[in-house]
Amino acid sequence: MIKIGSIHSLDLNNRLFTIKCKNKIEYFYLQSGLVKKFQRYLDKRVFVEFDCNGDKDTHNNISARKVNYFIKIFKNTPHNREIFYDLSIIRSGVKQLLTNQENIMFLDLEMTMQSFDSPKDFKSEIIQAGYLITDKFGNDLERKNYYIKPTLFPKLNKRTLKFLSLNEEDVNNGVSFNEFYNIFKDTLNKYNNPSIIVWGKNDVLALKACYEINELEPLKPNYINLLQVHKNYFNLKNDLGLFDAYKKYTGADLNQEHDALVDAFMTKNVFFEFKKEAIR
Repeated sequence: MIKIGSIHSLDLNNRLFTIKCKNKIEYFYLQSGLVKKFQRYLDKRVFVEFDCNGDKDTHNNISARKVNYFIKIFKNTPHNREIFYDLSIIRSGVKQLLTNQENIMFLDLEMTMQSFDSPKDFKSEIIQAGYLITDKFGNDLERKNYYIKPTLFPKLNKRTLKFLSLNEEDVNNGVSFNEFYNIFKDTLNKYNNPSIIVWGKNDVLALKACYEINELEPLKPNYINLLQVHKNYFNLKNDLGLFDAYKKYTGADLNQEHDALVDAFMTKNVFFEFKKEAIR
């Protein structure tokens, strides 16, 4: 249900506000995440357009509808309209982001995991990197999978081996992180610094940590967090799993293998399915 009107009263402590709809005051309540994100814009006489539940709930002894997400927040002044938030502008920016890519790298990394018997100074390190490089139409240009030997803690613990279903011999026979760094750098140069699509922020943080561990100059390509782009576009409050996103688009319910190359391939599929939906 879509509602629009100016805020008549506001109680951020109880996450409640009212608007006048057809000469009737109606109550609405906000989830904590929406308060955190939008409280700096919300005030009396500010206009809000939002999606809310059709049925009312009891919130702090008030019968109110839950706000699902905001569509627009603005204030009219004597001379112009001041827009604080506009979902259509965000979606237009997402469409531009998706269509402006030429060569694209879809990257996924797997890391060592801390266990109960890990040393106190344990640091997670990348042990597998998988990536696909495609043109803007999704045609594969390159596909690579590397196992990477940890620098600080070469011995993989049982938790890491069990969770990732890794063969320890593959990692032991893999490249050093320094070797992977040079391969990665050359690949980025070869494809003229393609945008790198990742699902979530963990992979970028893992690369940053491994640059520090191995005392290497950080590479700084353009990373795009496809999970965050999804959350912004669809107004999702919670994180969405990669395989859940794949199921949303394809209907296929697959078990996640925690394999870097497989996950990179899934990220590619989700990207192009999302692109089709966003630009149609």
